[in-house]
Amino acid sequence: MVRYDTEFRHSRPGPASHLNNSMTYRTFHGCPSQSNISSVEDDGYFIDGNPVRHWCLMAEIAQVKVVNGEVVVLAVAANDEGGERGFITITDKAKDGSKLSESKRITEFKEGHTIVVLYPFHGRMHDPAYEDPDKTVWKVHVKKHKYFTIFPVSLDSLYEAQARISGRARGQSFPCNEPSCSKYTNLQACSACHTIQYCSKEHQVADWPKHKEQCKSIQIVGWFHKKNWAKSSPPFEFVQVSSGVGNPFRS
Repeated sequence: MVRYDTEFRHSRPGPASHLNNSMTYRTFHGCPSQSNISSVEDDGYFIDGNPVRHWCLMAEIAQVKVVNGEVVVLAVAANDEGGERGFITITDKAKDGSKLSESKRITEFKEGHTIVVLYPFHGRMHDPAYEDPDKTVWKVHVKKHKYFTIFPVSLDSLYEAQARISGRARGQSFPCNEPSCSKYTNLQACSACHTIQYCSKEHQVADWPKHKEQCKSIQIVGWFHKKNWAKSSPPFEFVQVSSGVGNPFRS
């Protein structure tokens, strides 16, 4: 069940790269529409048809199917009510003729993993869960595979990582991460995430089953922080390799 810390998400907007910045990290219905491109008004994303900033949709995968040549992902994005259900459709066939549904990448589409889509526009589609053909839900469509990636962590874990990073930036102190320990002094940071601290090697080893996802999540949030989301160009792209290792963004 996706929970999300909505109080954190909708508190101070924070820098453009932080996960609580709702201009950067959109819900399904909050993504721009195609009509925004031709609008002459400043909507925060386009002025006179020209993009003025980056944005993305970040959602947790609930179900995946291949339907009529498209990979269809049912996912949940964070919003004020705790979660917004929508569909992400991805063109199965890439320009080089390869098919996403036949590649190793399809194994990354797992329930509970987080999918991120760059520059999505919202639309509507019939919800297969309802017999009523007039019942529609929000959707975004991905035409280029370089504009999406999947992280093997939950969306909750990413928001919790952002909260921990923000707390440290404000000077907040945290004890040793091993649950039974309350020491605040003589702590050493994890060499991978550089954020979570331990009083001893023994406590770090004991906490690893819990810290494993937390460690990945902190590193992922750190990658997003390094990008200037308030600048319009050049466009971001994801490297199409296993997203569990290395920087997901193309340099």
